[in-house]
Amino acid sequence: MNPSNKRWLTTVSPSKVSIEGGIGSPYHPLSIPEVSLSHFMLQRLTLYGDHVALINGLTGEEVTYAQLHHRIVKVASALTRSGVRKGDVIAMFSPNCVEYAVFYLGAIAAGAVVSTLNPLYTAYELQHAVKETQCRWLVCAEVLVPVALEVRKSYPKLKEIFVFGSAEGCRPFKSLLEDDGKAFPTNIDYDAKNDLAVLQFSSGTTGLPKGVMLTHYNLVANIEQTCSEHILGFVPGYDVIIAVLPFFHIYGQVVVMLDGLACGVKIICLPKFDPEQYLKTIANHRVSIASVGNCCFGVG
Repeated sequence: MNPSNKRWLTTVSPSKVSIEGGIGSPYHPLSIPEVSLSHFMLQRLTLYGDHVALINGLTGEEVTYAQLHHRIVKVASALTRSGVRKGDVIAMFSPNCVEYAVFYLGAIAAGAVVSTLNPLYTAYELQHAVKETQCRWLVCAEVLVPVALEVRKSYPKLKEIFVFGSAEGCRPFKSLLEDDGKAFPTNIDYDAKNDLAVLQFSSGTTGLPKGVMLTHYNLVANIEQTCSEHILGFVPGYDVIIAVLPFFHIYGQVVVMLDGLACGVKIICLPKFDPEQYLKTIANHRVSIASVGNCCFGVG
């Protein structure tokens, strides 16, 4: 399939139209599966095999869909061996990177609730978030280890800190990928409509950030809504998305990371917006979709 190079897409809902005398959507009703987010995503990943799923925009490292699926299983198994059980909260404190998607889906597959936190948090803000969520594990970027360790001193419930990279006092994320995957939990009993998958935090414009509870069903429904009927227009094996909108935020997390992976496109991860790097990445990787503000634009 060769999509038009003149696509101009937005994530804004289509105008409502009159349907049988009432107000409704021009799109067909959806049947949302009542399954865990990890079950839903792992099934989707198997559809795309050796297509590239994720690329580190700074180093060029590539991960295929088959490799991503394999790594998620390993991470879930390793976390299970580390004592993670259904309902345990694991905080993520990192800018965008390839490892972020792997750990996020691996932690949820282990039954954990993932709390995605702003990597710009100060120690005070991070401490507030981990106390609010009662998290027992935390994963962070190497550059953020000093902040995480400072919080750990006053929050003894934090059992272990994982790090994307290496740092004294932290367990390297790469060690999780050495697991054989045999402890991957297959018997977790999920209530998709009530069990939490993600704990996000508000921006904190009126005081400290506040936790927002998202169930497995919430997220699966959102993915189905945006991926169905070509609302986003992502084309498997063709489209390339530049991921600079932060994965800790709901837009970057669902529309870019989860929708992109569920639809089989290539995602180029950048840790922050740098104008020169951003434009080079678009050119070098022939990016076709760029999410900017509240819109998705076709750029190539």
